[in-house]
Amino acid sequence: MFAQNVNQKSVIRRLPLLAAILALGLIWCLPACVQAPVEDSNNYILLAQGFLKATYPDLKNKHLVITIISDYSFDLPAGPMRKFELYVGEGKKDRVIGYIGGTTKDSSQNPPVLPGPVYPKQYLATGFKFDETGRLLAFAAEGEAVKGLAVGGEFREAREGHPEWTDAQVLSEFRQKGAQYGPPDKEKLLKNLPVDLLERYLGKLTVESAEFKGINHDALPPGWWSVRIRAKDRQGRQMKYTLLFEPFKGSLMNITVDEPSAAAKRCTPSLHETSDLSVSS
Repeated sequence: MFAQNVNQKSVIRRLPLLAAILALGLIWCLPACVQAPVEDSNNYILLAQGFLKATYPDLKNKHLVITIISDYSFDLPAGPMRKFELYVGEGKKDRVIGYIGGTTKDSSQNPPVLPGPVYPKQYLATGFKFDETGRLLAFAAEGEAVKGLAVGGEFREAREGHPEWTDAQVLSEFRQKGAQYGPPDKEKLLKNLPVDLLERYLGKLTVESAEFKGINHDALPPGWWSVRIRAKDRQGRQMKYTLLFEPFKGSLMNITVDEPSAAAKRCTPSLHETSDLSVSS
């Protein structure tokens, strides 16, 4: 099976935009403000596992392992784990399965292989945050399982290698790389949104807008769709979200809470719930 070197960075940290958006989206928590949209809402790990199985079905039945990472204040009673990182791979994320000596300075290997421990390959790295009723407040994902990101990387390299390209040439290359959801494909994207899955975790949703962003030379991700929705829980309370989708296969990359509704604002978040969620290396 495949393996990773210790020097490989965290997959989510390689997308600073997504990490920043996730951090911003985690400042709101809504305890006691929404009714659980899914069953078994006290088992947040199970909720996250079910969400990933539905979103990335290709990972199922491959004997993969999930690794959970979270933290609590040592001085406060530990409560349910509602904010955590979840990795899906061939083994525990930080378990050392071997060592490599690396290539010599005379080797023709390019890039050179650095010496160090080897870890199990991880296909998916995610961050989750739920409120106490099981409603999803924040989500971010990257990795091989997020279809389209690898192709997007190839497009980004081609774009960076040709700073002289016009917008029309950039868009042409975008199409040649197989983008299924380019700037003209708004209706196609909206038609294929995973509505049933999203409503199970967010509530009954209404799409408010969809905008394509980031295809220019200065954008780090190689283009993405930003979809703003309004979700209503069973009690009629509403929250607004922004969802990000990569344009090559239409995979979901990120969910964050926009400014909460007036009903949500009446809830006072506890201090320990406003801390940022980050994915470790």
